[in-house]
Amino acid sequence: VSAVATVGVDLNACSLEILEKIPGLAKLGPKLIKARPWKQRADLLKIPGLGPDTFQNCAAFCRIHEGMEPLDATIVH
Repeated sequence: VSAVATVGVDLNACSLEILEKIPGLAKLGPKLIKARPWKQRADLLKIPGLGPDTFQNCAAFCRIHEGMEPLDATIVH
């Protein structure tokens, strides 16, 4: 859990077990994996059950490398 909080998680590469460690995403992991590949962090808001509050809680831990938005590979959201 502390490693997830420190370095974040690549949404396109991580396992379900790692996704479940991200705050707010414990029960949404299977939906996130099914929606791969991710192009930008803002697409998380399209997942049923993931609203704006959850997005704010989890976005800093989620990384999307080589996506449409370069800042999506950082903690900036």
